[in-house]
Formats: sequence, C-alpha cells, structure tokens
Amino acid sequence: MSSRVIHVVNPVERSWTRHRYVLWFGACGPTLLMVWANSLDDAIEECGAWLAEHAPGHIVSEGQHTALCREACEDAELAWPPPHDWCDEPEYTKAIESAEADLTYTEAGWLVSYEWGIWFEDPTRAQLMAFAADHDVTFAYKRGE
Repeated sequence: MSSRVIHVVNPVERSWTRHRYVLWFGACGPTLLMVWANSLDDAIEECGAWLAEHAPGHIVSEGQHTALCREACEDAELAWPPPHDWCDEPEYTKAIESAEADLTYTEAGWLVSYEWGIWFEDPTRAQLMAFAADHDVTFAYKRGE
C-alpha cells in the first residue's frame, strides 16, 4: 500500500488549460494535489476549493484570521474592531497587511504561505510515473472525473 497519494483535483480541465501542477500543502505529512490551470494563481484557487471540502485543516479559519488581525492592530496600538472605513486609514491598512503577510488568499479561505509549495510545474507523464515509482505514490481520482 502506498504511503502517499497525489489527489487529482480537476482532470476534466486538462484539455483546455495550459499547465499541470503538483502542489503540496501542510507543515508535515503534506497533502499532494495535481491540478490543471492556466496560471499558478488559478491552480491555488482550485486547490483552495478542494482543500476546503476535503482537507479543511489546511484553511486558516475565520477565527484564526480575525485573531491575527486583532493582534496586529493591538501591537500597533489601534482599537479593535477597526472602524468600517478602515481601508481609508493607513495605520489600519498597514496592520492588517502585516497580519496577512504570511498568508495566501483564496476564495475558499486563507492558506499559510510557508505551508504550501510547488512540487512540479508542467511535469510529463513519464516524470510523474517515475516520481510515483521512486516515492511509493499513487494517484487518486474522484469517481466520475
């Protein structure tokens, strides 16, 4: 039995997208995802949606995000919660940007930036098969895809 699995996120999109990525997520025992996308940003969005549904522990919760923003504002001696028009106040903008500096935004939620990376960009089938054989990896597809 394989010790690692590469989850194939969106194989139906491979015919019209330009790139195939294998990305890893997680601080230890990473979750590996293969995704087709036209850019790395699109790939991260696809993976964020998959992670939110199948491995939500990789997504920073709204409560964790709020706590980071609160801490940054308190460190800057700013009131919490910020005013409704905080975007117009440079001190708040700087504090919130500081809180989000190590996070990557996706529509599905924030990812910790140092807990994801690129394993492969545009690997050939031969490269993927060699990697799988050398590292005891299998590929997992969702039924119907």
